[in-house]
Amino acid sequence: RFRSHHVDMADDASIVAAVRAAAEDLGGRIDVVCNIAGVTLATPIDDLDIDRIRTITQVNFIGPLRLISEALPHIPAGSASAIINVASNAATQAVPTMAAYAGSKAALVSASFTLAVELAPKRIRVVPISPSGVQTKMMWEIWEQVKDYEGDWYSRMIHLWGQQESGQAHELAAFIAFAASEEAKYWNASELRIDGGARASF
Repeated sequence: RFRSHHVDMADDASIVAAVRAAAEDLGGRIDVVCNIAGVTLATPIDDLDIDRIRTITQVNFIGPLRLISEALPHIPAGSASAIINVASNAATQAVPTMAAYAGSKAALVSASFTLAVELAPKRIRVVPISPSGVQTKMMWEIWEQVKDYEGDWYSRMIHLWGQQESGQAHELAAFIAFAASEEAKYWNASELRIDGGARASF
């Protein structure tokens, strides 16, 4: 079953309330946790905005860890249970003017590996997925801020065939659904990068 609950990943009380509501809806059992929420803001090093860095870190890294911690008592042991953390190809590739975003996503990938080891005795899988640009409102907003950097840098980073070929939300959702399924029980502590071949262009 799927249930939707609004949560503000920058607000600890909101995270706690959402997990409690979800657990109650699902009879106390949460088989899959997927951290998808994120925020992308430019943070050029020559014009550093500390408040932006705090917001990015809270939403992209601290919030997901808090969500996992709160949900953990409700996640049953067994390889059918999974925690899926949506990071970004920025975690392992240079993204000029976006150091805080890249750092927050790199932290989420690294934490996923560590959590997989911590939760191994319970046989709870932890899977990081790192997409490149997915066509959402957030992607287009950040695109307007960085599109002119070094000519085609960001266009190449999004997709080998160019920015216009960037992923669709339903395509990313298909990978998430597979990661959450029993068919993916061999997939654990291994990052999946989905970028349309973009890494090959650098």
